[in-house]
Amino acid sequence: MKLKSIAFIFLCTSMHTPSFAQQSFVCKNGRPTLEFKIETGKDAGKPGLLWIAAHTPDRKFGYFLTMDGTWSQYTGGLYPPYVLFNKGIPSSFPITLQLPQSFNTHSTEAYLNWEIYAGYGNFEDTAETMVKKRREIVEQSRSKGTLPPDTAYNSDEIFKWSLVQKDAVDNGKYFRITIVPLMDCSRNIRK
Repeated sequence: MKLKSIAFIFLCTSMHTPSFAQQSFVCKNGRPTLEFKIETGKDAGKPGLLWIAAHTPDRKFGYFLTMDGTWSQYTGGLYPPYVLFNKGIPSSFPITLQLPQSFNTHSTEAYLNWEIYAGYGNFEDTAETMVKKRREIVEQSRSKGTLPPDTAYNSDEIFKWSLVQKDAVDNGKYFRITIVPLMDCSRNIRK
């Protein structure tokens, strides 16, 4: 089964204009490393999340780079974020990442033709209004005794996350960074 959500979010270029500067693969300490820079334009300064994703050429498997720096297979639901910007997304920021560990960490052979994407979403003022309204309804239900005191409704974080992801998808704030080329860094190892 193909990962339709990843295919959907990463299919096309958007009318919104987030962008990235030229990407490049370089050898660092004997490992292929992708470097690029994201430009957020008018979205700078607003709280939000950044996602980094990769999928196989046949789009059957997708992975997200998580906050702890590991790649995690995507199986559905909310996209795991790579960076959380509580005080606002910067207008531009560099990203340096390595592909998931494989049997040969010096080569991109295991990831040849994989597609790498980046995207971000903002927590807009309209989202804040929705969170406040949700919180009012939860508290009213709790005061009437129709909601147990210890439930998933105690936190607004998942709801906020979903609104930020909706902003990214609805406004096309994502782009393909590169298709992984064949590269061998085994001659570039420092001893």
